[in-house]
Amino acid sequence: YGTAPNVLSELQWKNIWSLNGFAGASLPLYRNLVVSGWVNGGKIFSGEVWDRDYWGNNRTEMFSESYSGAEQGYLFDASVAFSQSIQIGSGILSEILGYTYHRLHLSMIEGWQSKPIEGIYHNPMPTLDSRYTAQFYGPFFGIDYQMPLSCYLLGLGYTFTLPRYR
Repeated sequence: YGTAPNVLSELQWKNIWSLNGFAGASLPLYRNLVVSGWVNGGKIFSGEVWDRDYWGNNRTEMFSESYSGAEQGYLFDASVAFSQSIQIGSGILSEILGYTYHRLHLSMIEGWQSKPIEGIYHNPMPTLDSRYTAQFYGPFFGIDYQMPLSCYLLGLGYTFTLPRYR
């Protein structure tokens, strides 16, 4: 074959479920300046992935299709931010500047082919153990507004991230 299609392989992850935990803390530094940090981690316990491979451009001439479990993997996020707050009416408006890191690790295990490679099925694929890792990180900035309501605190915020991918 020897071709170089514009889409050689396509992975489609579905129904990824994870159990997550998180922790965070804030520390007042000076007057209304606060530093905050938080982490979030999770274990993926359920999911599936479809892998399709093509000989032709634009997802044509599919020569292989397989289905795999995706119940192994994890996700991790960590952020640190500085904020400065001012009182506006009964609420507090905060300007936020920080840095964030995110990592997603997905695995493909125990696969089954639904379209054979050159007419041959390789089922089951018990030794399948492929991994996909995505990372992005970078600075972010934003605003946050918190207003007391009776015995609750209502908050609304927005952040904009300038991500770099690895």
